[in-house]
Amino acid sequence: MLTILCTAAKAAQGIEKPYFVAAKSKEINLRAGPNARYPVIIKLTRKFEPLKVVNKFEHWRQVEDADGDRGWVHISNLTAKRMVKTKSQVQINLYQEPDSNDKPIAHIGNDVLFQVLSCAEHWCKLDRDETRGWVEKKYLWGATAND
Repeated sequence: MLTILCTAAKAAQGIEKPYFVAAKSKEINLRAGPNARYPVIIKLTRKFEPLKVVNKFEHWRQVEDADGDRGWVHISNLTAKRMVKTKSQVQINLYQEPDSNDKPIAHIGNDVLFQVLSCAEHWCKLDRDETRGWVEKKYLWGATAND
């Protein structure tokens, strides 16, 4: 297994900076290296799960999930659709405007997926089942300071 991982690491071409994508379907295999011959080390089971691309090799991307698990996936299994998921042990407020002094329009739990419509400095405007509003970035996994 160590030889497989070393070979994959040597083969990786790298990326300038990590970026986010999403799982295209609800069943995706993450592999130990950038080829279908490498063993599956993680199975993703959620469509549109946000993933951070941390490395690349040809048509393969090494991704990291919100738990920090990493594996290689073929680009045909990924979409550029911008998704985030909530990450908080407390209730998260959704606001009409990017202002925490406003009255919340909804309350959100942990591990909920949203499509990103736009982002400002500390906030992202999100959509899920036609519920739209702003959430502070600190409660989201899949949004960066540069979004």
